[in-house]
Amino acid sequence: MKILSQNIWAPFIGSKNDIARIDEFVKNVGDYDLVMIQEAFIFTLFFMRFWGRDLYLEDKLKENGFEHFLKGSRTMFFQNNGLLVASKYPLELISEIEFDDNEDDEFFTKKGALIFKLLNSPLNKDIVFVNTHLHCGSGYKLYKNIRYKQLKNISDELLKKNIYADIVLAGDLNIDALEKVNTIEKEYYSIINNFGQIHDPLRNKNDITSPPNGRLDYIILIKHDYLWIENEKVVKIGSNNEKYPDGISDHYGVEAELVNCNEL
Repeated sequence: MKILSQNIWAPFIGSKNDIARIDEFVKNVGDYDLVMIQEAFIFTLFFMRFWGRDLYLEDKLKENGFEHFLKGSRTMFFQNNGLLVASKYPLELISEIEFDDNEDDEFFTKKGALIFKLLNSPLNKDIVFVNTHLHCGSGYKLYKNIRYKQLKNISDELLKKNIYADIVLAGDLNIDALEKVNTIEKEYYSIINNFGQIHDPLRNKNDITSPPNGRLDYIILIKHDYLWIENEKVVKIGSNNEKYPDGISDHYGVEAELVNCNEL
């Protein structure tokens, strides 16, 4: 089963050529069974939709074989969490989280997570996924503490729902796995501290997902039982088009294959 996580860079303010980039994105994702997207924002005023690329993105993905969708709820004001999931298999929403710490420069964006189950999968098991986008601030201990609390929000919700193993965590975590600091201070360990046993196939590699030199985007397996991740790699979606030599976004995507170890 082949999956993708991609930040598509489509905020209300700050991106460019988003429709053309979405078209290029959709043309290149037909081989995936599940696509987890960040920054497909909806902008609202008093819960009324004012702007967004989510509907256009969904329509285009339907043309490319995706039949099942989940996305973040509208908020009273400003941008929602920007999360969208497209699948060729049925989806069941388990929980939508709005993080406790949406503040400072993130006040106008209600970051959070979608916890969901993929049903009738080709692995003969229902699979639990988390699609998330954490606080974007960098360089300050405050922001690291906020992201730690946001990961704890996710961990606490999983425990509350009695979900303990074979969880695929994906998204733009804004935690740089290549951070050059003392090992004890490395923010990457906040992932491990919140979730315990994880399998991150890119952990010991120097692949970047956020140019020029960071890895902020992940597909991670939490507490392996029957599930495993293989062939994980960074991909520049749309780079076969000369207009987008570095892909369709300011982030690269991450793809992986999920396998059922009991069937190997």
